[in-house]
Amino acid sequence: MEPDLVLGLLKRAAREEAMKPAYRASDVAVAIEHVLDGRGLGREVRVALDADAASRAGRGAGGSRAGRAAGAAGARARPGPPLPADAASADQLDVVRRLQAEWAEHLLARLRHISCALDRPFMWLSTDGLAGARPPSPTDAPPTAPDAPPAAAPAGGALHPYDPYELLERVCALEHPNQSARYTGVRSAGLVPLQLRTPQLHELRAALPELSRAAERHLGADEQLRAWFVDERQRAGEHALRAGQPAELRRYARTGVPANLRKAVWARALAVAPTPRDAARNAAHYVRLVGEIDRVSLLTDAAVRADVRLALDDEAFFVFAEVLEEATLALTRDPWLCAHATFGGGLPLRASDAPPVAAAAVGADVDGADGARARKRVAFPPSGLVPFRGLASLACPLCYVSDVPAELYALSRALWARYWSGLHALSARRGCLLHVLKTFEVLVLEAEPALSHHLAQLGAHPTLLAYNWLVFAFVGYLEVGQVLLLWDRVIGYDTVDVLAVAAVAIFRFRRDALLAAASEQEVADALDDVSNVLIVPLMQDLLALRPTGRA
Repeated sequence: MEPDLVLGLLKRAAREEAMKPAYRASDVAVAIEHVLDGRGLGREVRVALDADAASRAGRGAGGSRAGRAAGAAGARARPGPPLPADAASADQLDVVRRLQAEWAEHLLARLRHISCALDRPFMWLSTDGLAGARPPSPTDAPPTAPDAPPAAAPAGGALHPYDPYELLERVCALEHPNQSARYTGVRSAGLVPLQLRTPQLHELRAALPELSRAAERHLGADEQLRAWFVDERQRAGEHALRAGQPAELRRYARTGVPANLRKAVWARALAVAPTPRDAARNAAHYVRLVGEIDRVSLLTDAAVRADVRLALDDEAFFVFAEVLEEATLALTRDPWLCAHATFGGGLPLRASDAPPVAAAAVGADVDGADGARARKRVAFPPSGLVPFRGLASLACPLCYVSDVPAELYALSRALWARYWSGLHALSARRGCLLHVLKTFEVLVLEAEPALSHHLAQLGAHPTLLAYNWLVFAFVGYLEVGQVLLLWDRVIGYDTVDVLAVAAVAIFRFRRDALLAAASEQEVADALDDVSNVLIVPLMQDLLALRPTGRA
């Protein structure tokens, strides 16, 4: 039997056995012998290991008997290759580079497709008279671009550059030589076919100590039982604001921020407006961006406006239509993001892609180094943010944080640059989509192995079910107040790992209903509405657990 086939079958058998409730993590060593004997794989595995050890010894010690013995012992003692230790090395993987390059090509092809469908260039000045160009008709059959299948047009006939679910489809379809599925047809337990270094439950308990301590009081969990706790948090927040240190304010946010202090705490913690002078500069910058909306039209503007209308279907946000549209359109024009987004990108335009007016349009009215960089390197959109279906929803909860458009925009831009951009980046770096999905998969398998196995048997993989929660940071799924409490912790701990913890906590909360489900539809029904969930107590409940198999 081929060694790779043996390894694949062994991995599948061990995984299935270890996930059954009859075993605990501490029983795996004992279970392996039972699995090998029960499946009749013991002899084949020993032969394959001995052959591999002999081969390594022969290459490394000249083929002598003593050398082979020493090599065999070394092969057994030597650990396998380590997982990528840091973000930089993880992104150096050839398979990740290829995935990123293919996605960039797909986006550019998709934008060309939309340009043909709407009969418009990527960018144009309003004085060019294209504002009244013919809108797409429902009966139009736009030309097909390579690798850019047409997407259904939402309200208004606009075509979105992409739907975030397309990112997941590409991740699931990812293939590389290290997959055992190449030989056995068996995929790994998760949908992300990469072995990445992600935090386990006990590591997150140490990294999120306030959520891990059962006795720690939190806004979002304790204020209903202890009325005095809100006043205590108010006084503590005012003290932290007087000190004005971002690190101290982030520590304060870890246990929740009162609604009346949230704008000031977030702004200081994110270094949005640490001084009145900075606040005035942000307001002036926003005024210039709003002017750019009228002066320069982008190919993606129709899709952004349609996306805002879709976000306003939620009754909690419909009164904020004008400010949401203005802020989202400004976000696609802001060259600051190209220079400062942690996981920024943008599509560099070649001469054949952009009309001559584009170079004049991009960043022309933006002062300073950001504008100079934008004019030197023409990118589309000017911010580097290619709008996707659902982008506007990420700004919606901020309407309950500030009623001043410039302040709302500054917070939205900072959150996108620091956190949300990573959730839409095909990268293995910590904080990016591949890493967040893998973190969720590892945590749900560790915390709820029997549930994970049950859902996999039904074909309802947990990652498929939790994907939209993660990429939209729970907007539209949790009640607005709960979303803001969750974002307090994202800012406080400065990591989107908090979102993965929240998703696993909801699966654990709905465990009984999910285990009782007998079909994919019943699983979907059990998770259809989580708007009544109190997310902070669930996260505390999950992290307060002692990891399986640990003393």
